[in-house]
Amino acid sequence: MTALHLPSQKGSSGTARSSIPRMLDPTVFKAYDVRGIYPDQLDEAGAYAIGRAYVEEFEPRSLAVGRDMRVSSPSMAEAVMRGAAEAGADVIDLGMVGTEMVYFAVGDLDLEGGIMVTASHNPKEYTGMKIVRRGRASGRRRLGADGDPCAGGVP
Repeated sequence: MTALHLPSQKGSSGTARSSIPRMLDPTVFKAYDVRGIYPDQLDEAGAYAIGRAYVEEFEPRSLAVGRDMRVSSPSMAEAVMRGAAEAGADVIDLGMVGTEMVYFAVGDLDLEGGIMVTASHNPKEYTGMKIVRRGRASGRRRLGADGDPCAGGVP
């Protein structure tokens, strides 16, 4: 496991400033996860934006990131970790693990969130993410209901 931390990007008022342009295909935000065809619908720039937006919106101080065995997953995980770290979170890189290990790490390591880079059962050309917050079971609230990456909250 690798911990990444970069200084928080706070505005002059002391609050986090959003630096994420609206560049993501809104169709990648599903009811319970994020997924799309790599790299046409979701790429490293999108993964970076999601990691950064997650930290800016929910302000977790610490989170874990895991990835599956897809060819695109190492670079997608690196991008989401970089976005989260640049927004001020301590990030633990779990490496290639099952989704349940991200959930376990969040609880067992007393982290405030986790992101699993995976497209689950979808074909190999897909990529995606499952996003959780401490104390929240996956899938309780919708992601991106109106096309906004954080609309409806994160499970």
